[in-house]
Amino acid sequence: MAVAGCLIRVSNHAQLAACCALDIIATMAKIRDRVREELTDEDRQSICDLKDHDTPTLDAHVGLNTGRINAGVVGTNNPRFKLFGDTVNMASRMESTCPHGCVQISAATERCIKEHFVLKDRGLVQIKGKGEQLTYLLEGHLAGAPRVRQPILCQKVEAGGSSNRERNDGSLT
Repeated sequence: MAVAGCLIRVSNHAQLAACCALDIIATMAKIRDRVREELTDEDRQSICDLKDHDTPTLDAHVGLNTGRINAGVVGTNNPRFKLFGDTVNMASRMESTCPHGCVQISAATERCIKEHFVLKDRGLVQIKGKGEQLTYLLEGHLAGAPRVRQPILCQKVEAGGSSNRERNDGSLT
């Protein structure tokens, strides 16, 4: 799992996550090619596609959702930073119902990135605990849209003119 826009809030968090997801899917093709080159005949029988006996069955699928999250350190013997809440659960459901080799996004994420990416309406998908939800497949960058790779910090400007970066918990840094 990955998160964009946490702990310091950034306005382009969904675009950054979408770029990362597309990079993951593109990288899987390179990994499959590299694995294919190093396979022995014995390996081919156990990890290759049954149809062509040459393509390794390595694949990825990514789910994206946008919204508020809860985060914190849990555990005393082995403390871990954890993310939880409805937004995290929905992102997990986007991933688990996504076809292999694709990126599935929620309607909330679609609203944030539709001006920068090519999206395909997947229609209503049955989501555990949510019922039918409208989802989209992220297919690439729109021609001419800027490929944002740097976070854009959200700024709070105070009456005196100074600005501070706003954290997701509402405090300032």
